[in-house]
Amino acid sequence: MVALCMAVFAALVIGIGACGDSDDDTTGGGGEATSGSTELAKFEQILEAGESTQPHEWEGPTEPVKPPKDFRVAGITCFSQLEGCLTPIEGAEHAAKELGWEFETYDGEADPTIQAKRVQQAIANKADAIVLSAVNGDVIKSAIAEAEKAGIIVVSTSNATAPGEQGYVLDTSPDVIAMGEAVGAWMVVDSGGDAVVAPFVDKEFVTNINFDKGIQKVLKECEGCTVKDTVEFVATDVGTKLGPNTVAYLQSNTDVEYFYSTYDPAMVEQVSAVQQAGLEVKSCSELGDAQNLGFIRNEQVQACDGAWDNEYEGYATIDQIARLATDKPPAVAKNAPERFKYGENIPWVLLDKDNLPEGEETFTADFDYISEYRKLWGLE
Repeated sequence: MVALCMAVFAALVIGIGACGDSDDDTTGGGGEATSGSTELAKFEQILEAGESTQPHEWEGPTEPVKPPKDFRVAGITCFSQLEGCLTPIEGAEHAAKELGWEFETYDGEADPTIQAKRVQQAIANKADAIVLSAVNGDVIKSAIAEAEKAGIIVVSTSNATAPGEQGYVLDTSPDVIAMGEAVGAWMVVDSGGDAVVAPFVDKEFVTNINFDKGIQKVLKECEGCTVKDTVEFVATDVGTKLGPNTVAYLQSNTDVEYFYSTYDPAMVEQVSAVQQAGLEVKSCSELGDAQNLGFIRNEQVQACDGAWDNEYEGYATIDQIARLATDKPPAVAKNAPERFKYGENIPWVLLDKDNLPEGEETFTADFDYISEYRKLWGLE
């Protein structure tokens, strides 16, 4: 009988202990979720992964390709005043010139009607391939179809579209969803698990939509965090009303401690306006532009940035075009999600004050990928 009682007592102690362990992982004294170290651990893991994702050696294609000669490429930007639209096209131009190809750049001027006309100009100028940077193919579908009917290869870059989406054969982009998750985790960890966040999103671009998707996913998993309704803007607001509108919003929503914008040129204007207004908030963005990394370094409102190498992105785009032009299958990145499998492992990383690269330049990979592409193309 004594033995039986002792066994029952032991079982009760174990059961109580098990319940106590479970509660410690999820709740605090009032039954509410805590922002303690146990809850934050998963966000810290996401942040650490984002801060360490940058490769330090070549992880691009290994299958060589012999590019065609006498080849002509047209590069069309979404809006050449935005660095994120222009720099991938500049990288593609540099890569094309390595091959002796002709390259002509057109400004899409943030206007679908003009972007469609640029495609038609490229057709008239006998382009063999067209690459569009962050241009929504759904709004210029007839122009893309016209180009493809003429036998022209049409691809996108910096657009985060899945294969075949928006009428493009493929897209070369980094994994901006994972990048967004890292940004979201940064805000959760920095706040201790109770961030109040305002999203500023330009939904003209699929890249922005997917970056935002990653951030929102993580913030929604943070029980103590609050995400405000999205504030939408468009590219032509940059340099005009985005700054004043951001200040007005923050002054009307004084509980907001963090905000994010979906590309660096927009954040430049927002940082300037917020500083002038004397507001105490922290912000994050994506792209890796030199000026924005300077904001982080000097603790001027912006505190983190999802950065990727736009020059590499341009080289990857030309590599994929060379494969398509010679009837080779596109290069598929290892361990990449389906949406980003043709991005050729474009290097990206979540940057904050603790892991900023030295110097005051726009973010680039720290290994010689140009020589690797030249080897693939039989140039050295």
